[in-house]
Amino acid sequence: MKFCVLKGLAGILVTLAGCGFDSFQTGITTREVRGEYNRYKIDRFIPLYRVQANKMFDNKTEGYARFDYNKGEIAAEHPAFWGDVNGHIESFGIGVNYFPFSDCWGFEFGGEFFHADFYMNGGLGRLKIKTPDEIFGWGVNAGIFAEIPINKKVSLFGSAGYNFTDNWTARAWSDFDGWSGFAGVRINLND
Repeated sequence: MKFCVLKGLAGILVTLAGCGFDSFQTGITTREVRGEYNRYKIDRFIPLYRVQANKMFDNKTEGYARFDYNKGEIAAEHPAFWGDVNGHIESFGIGVNYFPFSDCWGFEFGGEFFHADFYMNGGLGRLKIKTPDEIFGWGVNAGIFAEIPINKKVSLFGSAGYNFTDNWTARAWSDFDGWSGFAGVRINLND
């Protein structure tokens, strides 16, 4: 059920891009994730798929709405046992790109809400433990971006920034503060 809702949100962003937004971006973003539960530790950059719709407000300011998603498994470290975390994370954000000096680079500022639904798995030999958990989070981010035009319609786009977040989780300790980056393609719908 949740996955259907997430696909629906991504579909809404794509539809909005065709209904008044000026450009559409898609690509891969990474974000820093840390967590701990019963001495199992995670400190990794995880990849997420991003879809984003943009709307120019004036010559120097552009608004955006974006959706990030990942589903998979990452290893967890423990002094004696094996472990991993298996689940999915999604994030919805809005913000502003500001072009003070050039059309090809500038600053981005935004906010986000994110959710992760996952299982923490661990054990020793045939002894296995599976613990479910869920994270609800929110935060702000700031960064820089650059765009390299290929032609009038298509550009390569990249950004790097820092996320300042807070979250609630039932069992595990988690921290989503940290560096993030994005690399992808921007498609201009006008021109």
